[in-house]
Amino acid sequence: RDGGIDARHPAFRTDPASKKKWCDNTRVLGTYDFALYSDLLAGRYSPRIEKLRKTDKETRERIARLTKMLAAGDTIDWKVVGPLLQVPHDDAEYQPPRFDHGTHVAGILAANWPDKEMSGICPDIRLYDFRVLGRTIDDTEFAIIAALQYIRYVNERHNYITIHGANL
Repeated sequence: RDGGIDARHPAFRTDPASKKKWCDNTRVLGTYDFALYSDLLAGRYSPRIEKLRKTDKETRERIARLTKMLAAGDTIDWKVVGPLLQVPHDDAEYQPPRFDHGTHVAGILAANWPDKEMSGICPDIRLYDFRVLGRTIDDTEFAIIAALQYIRYVNERHNYITIHGANL
């Protein structure tokens, strides 16, 4: 069961010899929890969404804009929604994935762990962690489709492909 990548794992350090704080020394560029997406769209407020609603003004404005988009039947603007799904790496409440299989698979591809004399196929590659395991199979399916739409959005923002592949 792939549940995401543990961005704190030593195999994903940008500089394996560095003593920098893990969140400043990871090749996992971003962690996004797409399992929250259906809750956001349905107006169900999980503890994480409640925490978002109580944070900074910009986040509250994003939630208000999302609510207006949904009420108007507008297309989802990932510029608004993406940051709501992002799990900050420097957050004291950062949670590694519930299952370690995603970290294992990412390690086969991207490990660079000289202390253990281990390296993956592409030891300097950078990764994104898109968590898609929902409470139900329907939530999971919805989250997978949303993550793929987000990848498309990210790749269309530039004149080059940012995300070259996805492991499902």
